[in-house]
Order: sequence, then C-alpha cells, then structure tokens
Amino acid sequence: MLAGHPGGTEADMIEGGYHYGVLRGTAFLPPEVIANAALYLNSDLAAAVTGVTLPVDAGHLVLPGSNHAPVR
Repeated sequence: MLAGHPGGTEADMIEGGYHYGVLRGTAFLPPEVIANAALYLNSDLAAAVTGVTLPVDAGHLVLPGSNHAPVR
C-alpha cells in the first residue's frame, strides 16, 4: 500500500517512505516526533485541548489517496 500499487517491492516501499509527507525534508519520522506530541498534550500548553485527533504525520493525510476527503 505504501508503494502506491499492488505487488510493490521492498524498494518501492522504501522509496514511498521518502515521499510520505507533504512537508519538505520529511521522510520516515523519528520516534521523538511522537514523543514531542505526547509531551505537548501532557503539558499546561494543551490545557484547553479536548476531543481532537492530533495527526503527527508530516502532512500525510492531505495526500490524495491517503484520506477520503483530502484538503486541497
């Protein structure tokens, strides 16, 4: 699925990972990115944040084919 077509090879998957997000310079996200989001949600800075989904995906959900209703 990450390769963008059925029967993709491991090389296709790796290449697809380099184009995973829409933010320039992002590829596979390091675990620290998720940890930073968790720290934010557990801090006083997020005291008024309730009932939302916080995607930490470098913009992957706005790519066509990744989201049923992409933002354009």
